Amino acid sequence: MPRTKQQLEKLKQERKEKILNAACILFAEKGYKTTSVAEIAKQANISKGLIYNYFASKEDILRNILAMGFDLYDKAFETIADKEPTKENLMLLVDRLAQMAIENRELTGLFYMIFSQKSVLEIAMPEMEEQLAKYTGFLGQYFARCTEPRLIQTKVMSFIAALDGIAMYFVLMPDLDIKALYKYTAEKLLDC
Repeated sequence: MPRTKQQLEKLKQERKEKILNAACILFAEKGYKTTSVAEIAKQANISKGLIYNYFASKEDILRNILAMGFDLYDKAFETIADKEPTKENLMLLVDRLAQMAIENRELTGLFYMIFSQKSVLEIAMPEMEEQLAKYTGFLGQYFARCTEPRLIQTKVMSFIAALDGIAMYFVLMPDLDIKALYKYTAEKLLDC
């Protein structure tokens, strides 16, 4: 019996996710540059040719993986996007980011391993700068209320770097209470 349109769409989505998951693991373990499309196909248990039905190239696969990560951050940022940059709203964002890391621990770890590669940064920099601009703008508005103008960028990047560092430790240390660390760090860094 032939498959319905919905069944075909579901199968297509499942294969696409399978390819992205396989590539994510390989890019993290072997590196983006040294992973081939053939290796991704093997890891995903599909033919190499089938990959090109879903993605134009290995870089296209990477861009889709990056988009998945950016989507997670966008969902966290949506909780405060239309709100005033107050300490309470930033603490709400911090809580949401911690929850996101807890719910997506493995994916968080893979993203950090992938993003730490120079070849990935060269490809991803425009998207990363756009993504970062959302956060730095919001944080900059907050710190502008209580910081000398020349120190605003330093405080913003210190805040982001501290949370990134905690997230990396969280991936490595399963018992780490990321919510408590994020909260403590944010309270200290957001003092004006």
